[in-house]
Formats: sequence, structure tokens, C-alpha cells
Amino acid sequence: MIDTKLVSVITRSGQRAVIAGEEVGIGVDPVLGADERTIDMSLVLRLLGENKGLLPDDWLSLTILDGEAVAISGKIDSKNHVLIFISPTIVDPAGQRINHPPKPEPTAAQPQQALNADWQALVKKADELALSGSQALAKGEAELAERKYREALKIPPDRPVTEERQKAYLQQWYRSLKIKQ
Repeated sequence: MIDTKLVSVITRSGQRAVIAGEEVGIGVDPVLGADERTIDMSLVLRLLGENKGLLPDDWLSLTILDGEAVAISGKIDSKNHVLIFISPTIVDPAGQRINHPPKPEPTAAQPQQALNADWQALVKKADELALSGSQALAKGEAELAERKYREALKIPPDRPVTEERQKAYLQQWYRSLKIKQ
């Protein structure tokens, strides 16, 4: 039989939190690291009703990053084990997260996945303008090329996924300005 429970406890740095389930009790002593991103914690798992620890050593000490998770297992008897996940989150007095998790960046192989259809259309339009600028530059029409690149620079959404594209447009625009003079 698998018994699952989700428990949330708020405690201060240096203050013990105790969580008591039906069979297992957990004691956690968290201390906020100087970097305000790590938590040093000591914890104990005890079988309730008996003076028996569930870990090889009575207390376990570990350091964990804010928002990360650690799994700890203990043996209750020959057939039953306990698996506990601890995921500390550093919050301010109002209960709001202090360290927000980083947003994953889209991969270079699939940059358009991070853009909705409207933004993809804008990027396509900017690419077409940049291509027109390159064609104008190849024909020696530096003034027209400069205008096309300038228009292309205004269009793409300001997102990490379009950053390299915008750098390329900017380089071409500078190049057209030099030729134009």
C-alpha cells in the first residue's frame, strides 16, 4: 500500500519545524545561508511511538538550494519504507518567494517554439526586410539597405529567442551606414 501526504510548513531560519504523521515524525532545523540562496538543514526521521530513528545516523545534515528538492528514505520495518521529499522555499514575511526560479531558455534548434503565432509573423516580416536590405546592399543601394535594416530592427519582439537575430540586423545596419557615408 502506498500512502502519500503533502505537508507544507513555514519556519524561520534557525527555528525547528516538526511534522508528525501517522507513523513518522520529522524534525527540521533550517538555517539560511549567507548567499540567501542556500539552506543548511539538519533533520531527523523518527518512528512515532518508538524511540527509533529511521536514518543510519540520528541526524542528517545537508545543504540545498532554494526551490530544489531532496529525497530521503528510511526503513520502518522489513516491508515498509518511507520516502520523503523536502523542497525548501525562501519567502519574505508576506510569504512571497524571494528567489524566483530561472525561466528555461528555448533551445537553439527550436527558437520559434517560444514565440506565439503573431510574434512569429513579426519575426518573418523582419527577416524579409533584412533580406531586402542585403539585396539592396549587394546592388550598391546603401541608403535603401540602411532603411530596410532600420525597419527590421524595430519589428521583432524583445525576447531572448530573437536576440541573435537582432544582433545580426544591427551589424548589417552599421555596415550599410558605413557604406552610405
